[in-house]
Amino acid sequence: MNPGRVLVAYGSKAGAPAGLAEEIGETLRDDGFDAVVLGGALSAGHWTGRMRR
Repeated sequence: MNPGRVLVAYGSKAGAPAGLAEEIGETLRDDGFDAVVLGGALSAGHWTGRMRR
């Protein structure tokens, strides 16, 4: 199976989710998926900060 193309974008003040985002991207790519994954904080059901931009 060919490696997939994966974009994982996340928003974080402290950068804590970086390891998790990297693992998600590697797993999806290695399994041959083409994917876009967005992650970030939600407040009252809305994206916060930079994820809105």
